Amino acid sequence: MTAPSYVRNPELLADDLGHGILILDTDRAKVIELNRTGARLWRRLAAPATAAELLEVLAAAYPAAERAALAGDVERFLRAATACDAVREVGAK
Repeated sequence: MTAPSYVRNPELLADDLGHGILILDTDRAKVIELNRTGARLWRRLAAPATAAELLEVLAAAYPAAERAALAGDVERFLRAATACDAVREVGAK
């Protein structure tokens, strides 16, 4: 079985502030603020990526962190980002 891939919603506007990202959903009149960790994942999701690939992004950025903690961060990010349609599942990779 292959893992699902995710990509950011191309309909949203985003402003990269360096220390984080602000995402504007004009259809829902919502602003989403991402911290540094979320911003790293958002940047990677310019192209489809699996949760495992996102975990590698965080592992490279935070080599001293436990992988289980980073995997939890990826899972929470994907759950929250897909719930508000900032990120979309695009199929298996």
